[in-house]
Amino acid sequence: MQVKKSQMKFNRPIEVTIVLVFFVALFFKINYRVALACSCMRPLPPLEEKERATAVFAGQVISKEQNESQIEVNFRVQTIWKGELGDTVTIATGLHSAACGINFNLRETYLVYAFGNNTQLRTNSCSRTQLLSRAKDDLRTLESLPDRTQMNVLNNTTWELERLNDQKVLPNTNITASFNNGKITGTASCNLYNGTYRQKGNAIRFVGFATTRMSCERLILQQESNYLKALSAAYSFKIDRDRLTIDYYDGKNEGILVYHYKKD
Repeated sequence: MQVKKSQMKFNRPIEVTIVLVFFVALFFKINYRVALACSCMRPLPPLEEKERATAVFAGQVISKEQNESQIEVNFRVQTIWKGELGDTVTIATGLHSAACGINFNLRETYLVYAFGNNTQLRTNSCSRTQLLSRAKDDLRTLESLPDRTQMNVLNNTTWELERLNDQKVLPNTNITASFNNGKITGTASCNLYNGTYRQKGNAIRFVGFATTRMSCERLILQQESNYLKALSAAYSFKIDRDRLTIDYYDGKNEGILVYHYKKD
């Protein structure tokens, strides 16, 4: 028994030490996790964030690649409010939310505020970068800004539709769009149509469509309906040489209308 008591007296300091080591380790583990958490200031208002950013654009995620330090997200650019960008651009972000990274989803469209330089643009969850469908306040502000590169560029031009998303125009049908002083006219597959448009920079809205009432084959009328619905949901456009691209989003589906320039 005496041996056991001495062993108990000898082991008690060891037990206390083990407990202390456990709590110290737990303390540092907790603080380590806290240190890893992303900490942000409140995002600046849209105009101030735009001035601070290197590039501001709307784009669809087409691919992602991850390495040891970051995720590189490739976007198909749709609308540019700031910066010199091509048809596609790569934006880096953190590996996870604790590193202020953004979990970009494939095929989703985002409003991106990017920082850095042309060789390495980055964004993070501390910026105003977000899904385009949730960026109504930002779009309202950005669309009010003049874009001299696109002002009045549509006026007195006529375009012929090549495809609606991945669907080419049906054979022996014709879809056109002529722009003239705030009015749009053209053929919609079977019927003639007209309406008005409002343009501010790259932003565009079509309203007040009216059509003739000719009867055509079911597939042609379906193409016409799809075209006019897409045009009614348009929010931005871009001209690249002899191509006009109009982006649309109807609250559920998003897509593009691609035209080529039609000479008189």
